Amino acid sequence: IMGTVNATQQMANSLGGAIASPILGAVLTGAFARELPRDLPQKLSAMLSHLPPAQRKALNDPQGIISAQGQAALKHQFSGLGPQGHALYQNFLHAVRMALTTSIRELFWTAVVFAGLALVFSFLIKEVRLKQAEFYENPNEGKADG
Repeated sequence: IMGTVNATQQMANSLGGAIASPILGAVLTGAFARELPRDLPQKLSAMLSHLPPAQRKALNDPQGIISAQGQAALKHQFSGLGPQGHALYQNFLHAVRMALTTSIRELFWTAVVFAGLALVFSFLIKEVRLKQAEFYENPNEGKADG
């Protein structure tokens, strides 16, 4: 019986991780895509609106922006804008940081809500006692004292 309980617990943990990861990932990327345009300065937002759709889509991907290679590519693109390129690049990085901060906060509170619901539902589960306690029997029980 104990093996069944452990296997069920492990399966529930794996299933929870498989379900929660994509949900929380979608919350993070959705919030980032929503917040980044709000955090961009107007001048920078106007300049980015003239980019081809593929480049605009790449700017909404947090993984590509955070990586060292992605930042180097962005810095190179912004340096092509002339003397104001460096300042625009710094403004863009600040907007990315702010959008990620807001997105991670939203992700955290979503996870807290799910954890709270799980806690509430765990108290609603009916406790079922084991019918047999063969694993906890005393080995000296039943022997005559002599």
